[in-house]
Amino acid sequence: MNKFYSLLLAMLVVAGNAFGQCDIDYDFGDVGFGVSPDAAIGETFVNGEVGQDYWDVLHILVPEFASDVDEAYPPTLPIDSLYLDFVTLTDTVTWQEYSLEESGFEVFCNNNGDSGNPCSFHGGEQYCASIQGVPTMSGVFQLNLNVIGYITIFETVEVPLVFSTFILNVHCNLIEEPVVTNAD
Repeated sequence: MNKFYSLLLAMLVVAGNAFGQCDIDYDFGDVGFGVSPDAAIGETFVNGEVGQDYWDVLHILVPEFASDVDEAYPPTLPIDSLYLDFVTLTDTVTWQEYSLEESGFEVFCNNNGDSGNPCSFHGGEQYCASIQGVPTMSGVFQLNLNVIGYITIFETVEVPLVFSTFILNVHCNLIEEPVVTNAD
């Protein structure tokens, strides 16, 4: 297979991951803003294991109004969109921060094609992102979503936000499988 077809195949795999890994199907009820997994109701990400394939989904209901997130904002201040800028993991013991890439993970966003950037989410809509990869380090990690919110006050204003209420446990299997030999 030549390099062009190899590159094309790789691009199709990435595109398939970006839009095929999570379905926008979480039931948030009648609230104006929500995320799942939601630690407040006992939800967590699936536990991972070093060296093993990992996949889980983050669902988000983007608020239509800023007051849905913080009551300090006026109740009619609209949220234009949110952009998932980057994600980091913080070890909850050492407080050292790692990029997803250092940890063996990637994020693939699904915004139903609502904008050219799959990690740009419109206000008042529900979206999802899959977190997947092969973990390279064990620990209990705080997952930090670094988001830029765009609100409109006469003009569009960028508001950086960090959501750090998510925990991701990655185990390391230290028990080796016994080697079985056939003795004749």
